[in-house]
Amino acid sequence: MQLADNLKLFKYAQEDWVKVQHYQSTDWASLIELWRVYNLHLARVIAQVRPETLGHTCTLSDSEPVTLQFLMEDYLTHMDHHLKDLLK
Repeated sequence: MQLADNLKLFKYAQEDWVKVQHYQSTDWASLIELWRVYNLHLARVIAQVRPETLGHTCTLSDSEPVTLQFLMEDYLTHMDHHLKDLLK
């Protein structure tokens, strides 16, 4: 979304992605490390987002368009939800 505005994307098929990536058969330590490194990468990307691209939008399938800023903030909220689940 930093490179283009008004993107049209396919809907995220969470269950299918989990199935084909075999997370259920991967050891827990590897999954935690993958999650840790991937989120560090996303943090670096987010830290470098050009402010003028924050208003760029994308549409997922038939949903309403959302901005890059919304997606970044929503991702943080989503990760907070997962962390709270893990700490239960």
